[in-house]
Amino acid sequence: MQGPIVALPPAPKSLERIRARPTIPISSRALMTSHQINRAFEAPASKAYVANPSWRRGPRAARLRLAIDYVLDHLADAGLNAERAGKYLSVSGRAVQMLFEAEGTTFSSFVREQRLHRAFRQLRDPGFDTLSISQIAYAAGFVDLSHFNRCFRRRFGDTPSGVRRVEA
Repeated sequence: MQGPIVALPPAPKSLERIRARPTIPISSRALMTSHQINRAFEAPASKAYVANPSWRRGPRAARLRLAIDYVLDHLADAGLNAERAGKYLSVSGRAVQMLFEAEGTTFSSFVREQRLHRAFRQLRDPGFDTLSISQIAYAAGFVDLSHFNRCFRRRFGDTPSGVRRVEA
């Protein structure tokens, strides 16, 4: 069984150019065939990686990387769901869900986890001290503050205000 999907922090802009594999314009990604996706992504070039040292290859793995990139690029969108990601990838929403299920998680669990981590980083970053906790939660893509607080406490074992106080 493979490890959970984890997002890596963004690399500095100078490293992104060095690491970059073939750049595919967003408008043409959805039009690519499985064979083209496989050839364009023969090595991992995604922002997120499965916590398994041997990254899988092939069209399924390429679609998963594209789906993860789509999620990370659209986290702030409260309407982000598997159907939208599927439309971007030219597959069904269920196909996107199955990509994540094959990795031992669900689409919504991955989205929630990434949103929580984004909020956590912002709460601990002094550059976001001027924003309220609710503004940070909404900017991370949560639509209900009480849901955000419950998920945050369950995930990190502390309240958002408690995490922010630790840094103050």
